[in-house]
Amino acid sequence: MFKEFAVEPEAITNSYRDFAYVVEKFGVPEGRWISKFPKTWKALVYESAKAKLSGTKELAKIEERLRRVADDILLASGRFPTDNKAKWIDAAVLEHRKRPFDGIVATAGRVDPPVVALSDLDGEHPCLASNRQWIVARIAGDMASCCTPLLRTSRHIKLIDPHLDLTAARFRRPFEALLAGVNAGSTVDLFRGNNVPVAYAIQQYGPRIAALRPQGVRVRLFLRPQDPLHNRYVLTNRGGVAFLTGLDDADGGAKTHDDVFVLDIATWQARWASYSGEDPIAEWT
Repeated sequence: MFKEFAVEPEAITNSYRDFAYVVEKFGVPEGRWISKFPKTWKALVYESAKAKLSGTKELAKIEERLRRVADDILLASGRFPTDNKAKWIDAAVLEHRKRPFDGIVATAGRVDPPVVALSDLDGEHPCLASNRQWIVARIAGDMASCCTPLLRTSRHIKLIDPHLDLTAARFRRPFEALLAGVNAGSTVDLFRGNNVPVAYAIQQYGPRIAALRPQGVRVRLFLRPQDPLHNRYVLTNRGGVAFLTGLDDADGGAKTHDDVFVLDIATWQARWASYSGEDPIAEWT
């Protein structure tokens, strides 16, 4: 599943090298996010860098790179310090005890809870183990959970499966769970094979989508040629993942788990472009 790390602003602002080294370890394709803890995290990073590096090229480089740190790297997961006057590390440790992070990176390390000092962070550190593919139970909730951080930071979602069939409960259950993670004001596009009559698809999908009551979410249905529409994806405007088996749950069958892969940037961009267009056969709001 995607991992969420707390990163101390003070720890990464001694130089542009420190800042870039840490930031490049995060992002959707890496399977890791920097927690927006607190919500002013970017401002705290800049203020720390300004205090240490004012008037230098280092500060200008951090400022420029920080400007490009977006929601494909930063995760807003509703975390807020209990005490706004507490030191960042103390607030992060307290938050971790209430709702654990997958890792904490700070100026100095701690044993309990485990906090990694920046000086000890390298490519071989266990907390940076590869996290680009997972084995996920083909249960609606588990399938949705591995995508939820991605869904919550996105405004446009595309679900691709050549056999996507909302008349079948095994497809409806994961669809409902995925839909629960989508923010109001978002668009969800469904791409399936064109081996069903248009009128039938509209007649059968409409009532079932309406029954899920996707408040404030626009759902569009696209039909595409069956053969090229082979792989199964959950794509968003921030990144995407691939499901090797399908977007349906196991439904009591023998294949109980699926291999799920986070897409690299180039693959995501290519798939995002290939599943596009303004020709839905139907649209529901």
